[in-house]
Amino acid sequence: MASKRLTDKQMDEILDSLSGMEKAEPRPFFYTRLQARMAAETDPSPWGKAMAILSRPVVALATLVIFLLVNGFILFNKFERKTTVPEESYQALAMEYSEMNSPFYESTENR
Repeated sequence: MASKRLTDKQMDEILDSLSGMEKAEPRPFFYTRLQARMAAETDPSPWGKAMAILSRPVVALATLVIFLLVNGFILFNKFERKTTVPEESYQALAMEYSEMNSPFYESTENR
């Protein structure tokens, strides 16, 4: 592996080329614009404020507990209400089912 090595003269030429450089200056009012942008980021939008409130652990936990209590209340009330179907409706359903399942040739024989 033969690598190119710079001679001392070449290194001095490269370093001397940097000596004419000046310090970089920002555009006018750079720091004022930067401070304004940073201040704008700290003032979130209404959605950002809402998310900041909802992301608090106390609010999130309280919302979860309320959600689970409401679901449990609805679930248990649904199972407690047992409606009874009158016997007549079972008989009507059985009659209707038997009429629907009769073969075609049985319905035409009586005519």
